[in-house]
Amino acid sequence: MMVRRNAAGELAQFVEALWWSQTDQQRHERERALPTGSITLVINLGPDPIRIFRDEADSVGLRFLHSVVWGPQTRYVIRDLNRKGEVVGIHFRPGMAGAVLGVPASELADRFTSLEDLWGSRASALRDRLLDTDGPEQKLECIQQLLAQRRRPLLAHPAVLYALRELSGPEAPSIETVRSHTGYGAKRFIELFREATGLTPKLYSRIRRFQRVLQQASCSGGSPDWARIAAEIGYTDQAHLTHEFRSFAGITPGVYRPVPARPGHVPIKYSAATEEKTLQAIASAFRIGWDRRRCTMAGKESNVTQGNVRIHEVFPYLRLQGAAAAIEFYCKAFGATELFRLTEPNGRIGHAEIKIGDAVVMLSDEYPEYGIQGPAKLGGTSFAMHLHCDNADALIERAVQAGATLVRPAEDHFYGERSGMIRDPFGHEWLIGHSIEQVSPEEMQRRYDELLTSFACEGHGSGN
Repeated sequence: MMVRRNAAGELAQFVEALWWSQTDQQRHERERALPTGSITLVINLGPDPIRIFRDEADSVGLRFLHSVVWGPQTRYVIRDLNRKGEVVGIHFRPGMAGAVLGVPASELADRFTSLEDLWGSRASALRDRLLDTDGPEQKLECIQQLLAQRRRPLLAHPAVLYALRELSGPEAPSIETVRSHTGYGAKRFIELFREATGLTPKLYSRIRRFQRVLQQASCSGGSPDWARIAAEIGYTDQAHLTHEFRSFAGITPGVYRPVPARPGHVPIKYSAATEEKTLQAIASAFRIGWDRRRCTMAGKESNVTQGNVRIHEVFPYLRLQGAAAAIEFYCKAFGATELFRLTEPNGRIGHAEIKIGDAVVMLSDEYPEYGIQGPAKLGGTSFAMHLHCDNADALIERAVQAGATLVRPAEDHFYGERSGMIRDPFGHEWLIGHSIEQVSPEEMQRRYDELLTSFACEGHGSGN
């Protein structure tokens, strides 16, 4: 079931349409979503995540629990329809999303981003309002009012607005003609246009022309005359149209069979067996049991089957914003050695391992769609890493020179260690120390009691 309506009032100049849909039955299907040249925001109100795949070869894909900003795409992607629940969508006019989202479209091009990454807690508050609102029409009115209250920090440049009007028509002039009328040089014109739309003027024009092809094909009663469509819309010939079609849709016009009344969506048959393979691929992608660790477990199977499970290793796993930069920092500050990393096409690190001394530390970029966030997003960290070294003062100084913040300088402590603390540029705290004497647990407790007594006498209380 779907309810769709146009945006009203001031919001109408930025938003083309608002929609609500609900799926009550899971379907083992997927569909190609073809590029439109614009940006869409989808807010998930159901229990199942939104899943998007780059192409047929992508067996892992992206998962978004609460929301996804669907940036301007330059080719098709694949949507998974195997989910239940409600969603609310906002389809922005080309070049206008930045005025509402507060982010240049150039930063969203060919990307999928959770709204939480852009708005923080405000995104959660918006979703909560929608969850508390009953009925599809009421939800659309709610999102209309909430978005209308947003500031407009990134209004499109007048030259871009003019270019969008000219290039969106059925008989658009050449890009050079449009540019010359704006009075801007080619380089500056392209920069302004890309910042507002996420695309170059040429690529935007190609995608809009492709959309006109889809509209005409959908009105042909199931038997499009591709040669006629190519001539009417301005392609050199049918071969030119076929080349463009394959570039954007990943298929040829001859096999194009869209969803009824939705020319930009092409069904893909998808079986339960294929779904099972995908889930196995996801598990495999995040499994940490590499060969070197399986070797460590060799010969221990009998212990497991008898219930005597043995823990062989514990690995710290850091989640942070900017894993690549963090690896560089840890190598510089602590002399770490990078063992390997798993990197997505967009540069995001799904898993990496470094070695500090003899210890392995794991880390990854943030994955808000999985609820994985670093200290910067959470407002701090609840734990500290403890590095035990030969010279705490020297290592602390080295870390600070590499970009860390000194939280507490090194000093001698009652438990037989000289230590201090730094905070790395990514929000994680590191306690750095070296041994100055061997202290038994009994002696350590006695000294701790004395310390608490002295604090109480000074009026500090025991604290934490």
